[in-house]
Amino acid sequence: MARGELVKRLSYYLDSKLKLPEVKIPDFSADAYRHDIEKVAELSRDYWELGRGPIENVTRLAENIGVVVTSFKSISKEIDALSLVTKRPIIVRSEAKESVCRQRFDISHEIGHFVLHQGIQTGDRLTESEANLFASAFLIPRSMMAKLFPKPKGSRLDWQGIREFKLTWKVSKAAILYRAMKLELITAAQYKSGVITLNRTGEATKENEDFLIPKESPELLEKALKILAEKKSIYIDEIAKELNISAQLLQEVIGFESHSQDTTSPRAALRLVVNN
Repeated sequence: MARGELVKRLSYYLDSKLKLPEVKIPDFSADAYRHDIEKVAELSRDYWELGRGPIENVTRLAENIGVVVTSFKSISKEIDALSLVTKRPIIVRSEAKESVCRQRFDISHEIGHFVLHQGIQTGDRLTESEANLFASAFLIPRSMMAKLFPKPKGSRLDWQGIREFKLTWKVSKAAILYRAMKLELITAAQYKSGVITLNRTGEATKENEDFLIPKESPELLEKALKILAEKKSIYIDEIAKELNISAQLLQEVIGFESHSQDTTSPRAALRLVVNN
């Protein structure tokens, strides 16, 4: 939480120097919405004009709707991700999880908290289950599951079809099977059989196709710091001084190298503008 506080202070500083993406998070915290989270996921996609197809990069989506995404190397392995609700929301990812699919789900889970639980204390079983359902429905809308999920061949799961479905939607086979069961596209017995198969093949924690899905990396903080260096000659030492912390600690908190002599233009689909 202390590191999160430093990231919050850094984000406020960057907001004073740059025009970062506008925070665009709808409020679906009313009970009427929370009783139909499948619908909330669809409304959220509509709000961000995502359509119903696969989301190419969930991390970039989060940053484009105004969220700062970062990671701490020292975060507990017991924590998937955590979020801080501030003027500019923050998501902290765990680097302990190697699976890109898992990280995409975790970020979608935290987006779910932002959308569903504004002004509501989270961390209990109900709010966590709601965020999990949102993540599942957000990543694969129910209409697409009903239309495109590879149906079982008799009583047997179509593993080749599920593998291709996973690579298209970038969602783990375990999560796909669970969602299929919840939407009654497979039976509880078929789901149990699928889980047993994943455990038997050693895919319970890391699935065979994970390496085929491109890694998603946060871009906003790194790009913002590079633009400050290039356009305003403001480097990490000066920023650390403004925040009353050491440059070494700030470097550790942001989690990537930021050198004053680095003037390489970053590649990112984020539009940042220097304030006058």
